[in-house]
Amino acid sequence: MKQIIKICVLLMCFYAMKAQALSILRAEDKVVGQRLIYTTFSDYFPFGYGLYENKKEPVLESVFKDAMSDLLQNRDELTVFKYYPTVGDAIFDMKDGKTDVFFGAFYSTEAFNDLDFVFPAILNNPIHLIMLPSKIAGVKQADDLKNLKGVYALNEHFGDYMLKTFSELNMKAVQDEDEAYESLFTGEADYILGSYYYHFAKLVEKGLKNEVAFSSKPLWNMPMFVATSKNIENRKMVHDYFRRLASSENFKKKILEKIKQLIEEKEKQSIGVVPPMYVRQSTGEELTPADERTTKGEK
Repeated sequence: MKQIIKICVLLMCFYAMKAQALSILRAEDKVVGQRLIYTTFSDYFPFGYGLYENKKEPVLESVFKDAMSDLLQNRDELTVFKYYPTVGDAIFDMKDGKTDVFFGAFYSTEAFNDLDFVFPAILNNPIHLIMLPSKIAGVKQADDLKNLKGVYALNEHFGDYMLKTFSELNMKAVQDEDEAYESLFTGEADYILGSYYYHFAKLVEKGLKNEVAFSSKPLWNMPMFVATSKNIENRKMVHDYFRRLASSENFKKKILEKIKQLIEEKEKQSIGVVPPMYVRQSTGEELTPADERTTKGEK
């Protein structure tokens, strides 16, 4: 009799565990199956940047979009990626519940205050020091920047913590990366602070990769999160789903692989680009196209 009771208890535990597992699977299917609408930056390479097909219809290249599609094994019918020309447009629709998820949001940033954040971060966006090669060796730590003139580009996206840091360093805001690079070469600025991914690609694009140096390590990291609308359906299940996603090393690996791929494409597209005139004026050299340049000391 005792043996029969023991077997019955074991069977009950087994079916209870099986039912729980099935409910988790159904919950995940329900989350993905509710056709979540998600978006990201449209003007922040490589996390998201707008392209135009036939110069009419905007499309978007995005490391998050591609990683998400890979994770869902190309089941794009289960999710909808929506293009927004600006972050403000995306947040406006998310407040109204018209869009569900934003990839890459900065925590404690005013622009994202009305959204719910999912932890942990899906990616760290490293902030590096950018200087002329002849000067960067003199900077050993962040405190060394206090006596130097720094700039950052207003068209790059930063979290509130970084903007506070820029203010403490008395850095000057310039309109875009073009103005930042020109300031560096004309001596108006001693350094630039910005995202390694963003600036490396922009320097490649402008034929400037061999003309500047990055700090060997990031000075700061800006964590990037998944953020959801507060009006989202199945709110708890969606958060649990993206929490597991954010914890997935495979998902993070796919994001980094896509970043590398996009930057390599930029390098191929930029072969033959001659650096801007202000570089030649500052060095007095006749610079050749970017693909023909050799580093100092090479034959």
